Amino acid sequence: MVRWRAGGLALALGLAACDVAPPPADTGGAPQEHGLVVVGSDYQSSNVSLLSVTGDTLSGSFISSASTSVGLSAPLSGDVATPSTPTSGEELVLIDRYPAGVLTWVERATGQVRAQLSVATGFAANPRDYVQLSPTLGYVTRFEPNPRAGSAPLDAGSDLLALDPSQPALLRRVALDDAMLDAPAFAPHPDKLLLVRGALVVLLSANAADYRSSAPSRLVVVELREERLAQVLVLQGLHGCSSVVLAPSQDELAVACSGEFGGDSEPDAAGSALVQLELEGEGASLRLRERRRRAASVFGEAPLAFGLAYAGEERLLVSTFGRFAQGSSPMIDDTVLEVSRWGDEQRLLLRSTREPFSLRALRCPQPAPTCAVADASRGVLHWFHRGEQGLEPLGARRVESAVGLPPTVIGEY
Repeated sequence: MVRWRAGGLALALGLAACDVAPPPADTGGAPQEHGLVVVGSDYQSSNVSLLSVTGDTLSGSFISSASTSVGLSAPLSGDVATPSTPTSGEELVLIDRYPAGVLTWVERATGQVRAQLSVATGFAANPRDYVQLSPTLGYVTRFEPNPRAGSAPLDAGSDLLALDPSQPALLRRVALDDAMLDAPAFAPHPDKLLLVRGALVVLLSANAADYRSSAPSRLVVVELREERLAQVLVLQGLHGCSSVVLAPSQDELAVACSGEFGGDSEPDAAGSALVQLELEGEGASLRLRERRRRAASVFGEAPLAFGLAYAGEERLLVSTFGRFAQGSSPMIDDTVLEVSRWGDEQRLLLRSTREPFSLRALRCPQPAPTCAVADASRGVLHWFHRGEQGLEPLGARRVESAVGLPPTVIGEY
């Protein structure tokens, strides 16, 4: 799998940075206890906005790469993400991925930065996800291995780091090497991270050092008391798995796999599928079992992309990659599909407008009756109402217009 880095991603996806005017002053926080966090980015700089779950903009520029008066000691880069798990309490967490490797805690009501913490430990760690279990314990996934580990504490990479967000401070490292006993030539690359029934579930890619080949992706259950690997479930035949979401009833996980990238920006659809996994037990006894697998070919001629969400108990939202025209191969648009969780029904909801790789994040905040899709090409969020008969379009809205960066990430608090 290619490494989705700030400069490389812009090139690979054809999203060239555009000249924008200097952003206006930050617009402060939002008092609402439930809403969306939207990151706009041109892969050079980022702007974070706060929205209601129905699409109203509460703070157009909550914090940005140009923020100077909110307490940032490390300015935000162009590769900022939000945790998969909705943040709770009075703070939001931002994940500045590659090359910064910094977590930032921001007061939601004021937009003031409480703290920042580097998780790089001397190398470009590329943190991918974060979950907070208590005021003094959180975990972050570090995607990259460190080929020159040993010169600083906790610097091996390809791992989980336990940290104390109240300080903030790094505590200890949870190694994931035992997840690769069947494929020792490949390193674990932990990506998404969920707290499920009292255990951590980590989605791993498994890549060679040059990223030109990979072993099958896998899910790891980490028991929290001793921070040990309680289960490793290899998704045989599937590569480039980068999205995992929990059903509203918490009885199932869904995983989207894009296929093997082979050092390129276009994955091989042969290793791409949507997988549903049944959950059994809890805590140290939590086990995952594959329930259903649908190959990418079921959804069209392109591999699955990174967008995945449960639109309620009966339906899922999935996205597929487009493709630029190459030789005799025509261009293919990105798509977003509504698919049945239990049956074979599917419905096209959205298509990109001749700009592949522009339909990005999906989010269906629970229990709000809405779903949102980030469209970087049009510079809008597309909104849908979750009705009894499926998703109904509500139209598209710009998140904000003063800064004007295209929306790429949707988080929740």
